[in-house]
Amino acid sequence: VIRAFKQASAATGVALKLLIIGDGDQKESLRELVAKDENIVLLGFQEKEMVPYWYNLSDAFVFASRYDGWALVINEALAAGKPVVASTATGAATDRLSSDNSFLIDPEDVNGFANAMIKLANDKNLGSQLVMQTREIARELSSAYNAQKIYDICRHAE
Repeated sequence: VIRAFKQASAATGVALKLLIIGDGDQKESLRELVAKDENIVLLGFQEKEMVPYWYNLSDAFVFASRYDGWALVINEALAAGKPVVASTATGAATDRLSSDNSFLIDPEDVNGFANAMIKLANDKNLGSQLVMQTREIARELSSAYNAQKIYDICRHAE
């Protein structure tokens, strides 16, 4: 994501900022990669109460995981009404996403991620269009929707 962001920043005339939430075993190498780049902010671990704040501050959500069984963060981004740029390796969470409603990129395709970021940065309407396409998906992935479905099933099982 960092390399793709640097490409996208260089290619657009738009002032872009990359916020990275979370810590992992690559924290030190990431710090070296973003050293002295004031447009990339490593926020580290965030308490769950802060996560909606960061989603609301963002224009889009980019997730380039090489493997992830169910990327809950994609559900969160959809619920926050953000356009999603995601890796095709994120498993079950992307089975509802398609090229009609998001950007799905091979996790090794830095240029693909950069191009998606460029398109979203240069066309604010595109992000809004993608969000409109994912509203129903976000609703169906919500805990309230699924709790109601379970309740309805149990109520009708009597």
